[in-house]
Amino acid sequence: MNLFPSRNLFSNPSSPQTFEPNPCKKLFVNPPFTPEFGNQIRQPIKLQVREGIGIEQKKQLALKIYQQQEYKNQNDQINSPSTPKQNERKLQQSTGEKSKQNQINKINKRKVIRNLNKQFDGELGVSKSRYQEEYIQVDVLGSGYFGQVYKCKNRFTNQICAIKCTKIKNNKLNIDLANESQALAYLNSKGACKNLVRYFTSWQEGNMLYLLMEYCDYSVNSRQDYEEFEIKKILKDITNGLIFLHEQQITHLDIKPENILYSKKDGQYKLADLGLSKKIQQRQEDVSVGDFRYIAKELLNQTEKLDLCKTDIFSLGVTLYQLMIRQQLPSNGEEWHRIRDGIRITDFPENMYSLRLRSLICRMMDPNPISRISVKDILEDEYIYIKNENYIKWEKIRGLMLRRQLDEQLIKQRKYSI
Repeated sequence: MNLFPSRNLFSNPSSPQTFEPNPCKKLFVNPPFTPEFGNQIRQPIKLQVREGIGIEQKKQLALKIYQQQEYKNQNDQINSPSTPKQNERKLQQSTGEKSKQNQINKINKRKVIRNLNKQFDGELGVSKSRYQEEYIQVDVLGSGYFGQVYKCKNRFTNQICAIKCTKIKNNKLNIDLANESQALAYLNSKGACKNLVRYFTSWQEGNMLYLLMEYCDYSVNSRQDYEEFEIKKILKDITNGLIFLHEQQITHLDIKPENILYSKKDGQYKLADLGLSKKIQQRQEDVSVGDFRYIAKELLNQTEKLDLCKTDIFSLGVTLYQLMIRQQLPSNGEEWHRIRDGIRITDFPENMYSLRLRSLICRMMDPNPISRISVKDILEDEYIYIKNENYIKWEKIRGLMLRRQLDEQLIKQRKYSI
């Protein structure tokens, strides 16, 4: 039984067009995945592989058959009587025409081997993986308990994409995987958002699940020297992504530097990984918390009614706070509680960031979710809302000037210390 049906709500040139007969109405998995369904445990999937010719032996045999056919064709050409016109054509062939003929022969060779591979696959009952058939692994983008994310290239269109490969197990990971694929499909059906990582399709092969998504160049966690105009850009882009999520009654619940990606192609920061995302109408006991370094304190006390949208704002504020102080945050202890009791403007580097930016981050990390700023208020703030986009250029210049002044001060301090 295919637990993860193929979805392709966007027209993707790298895979066949598939359609979902019914729109995704549920954000979460079917009851068999949830512990509320009962104590029944699904049996692990066993792959049935027929014994037969190995892949290398199959390729060698295919090449041998091709060579025999090629040798036979050459003999037919030698033994066949030639006419004066044929001799004249042979004499008129140039070096360029011969090179073209060599390319045609190579293409024909590939076609013969591909057809023979399909023939052997049919005889042996072996179905070739769509992942191996259509994509080439270029690089490893990330790995963790969920599996691996690869940078891949489509063999037919040369399109670069990201594919998350995960082994299906009978545990909570299944719920997160199905939740992410269904959430992405649901959001795609509502329209595109440039600040959310675009999802193309997903499919299951045996005990492996593959999610095909757009490729982004890096996460914000890969750097530690962000200027003010860059922090402002991240804040504005991710807030736009959160507005789209919250309008669809979905909360992310796992905002952190690793899940904020940058695309050089679009020039946009994008929010990724919806494995823990939840419907706002979801029961409180079904809410899962993400990384403890970035969660709001009220998520630990779920006896009260939660405003899940405000928890996303707090997580984004903590993420930007970490980028600004350029230090890793704790997951517990006194410092963890101090941050959640409220930070002050003086907790930021004064020489690098303006008072307005520091004040806005403090409002996002307000300990009281009721008085905490909303996503709409963030975009309407005077610091974020800019009528003239040319002002951004001045912000970049100002950030570089502040950076230069700080470097000069550090050099002077080192001289005095020596």
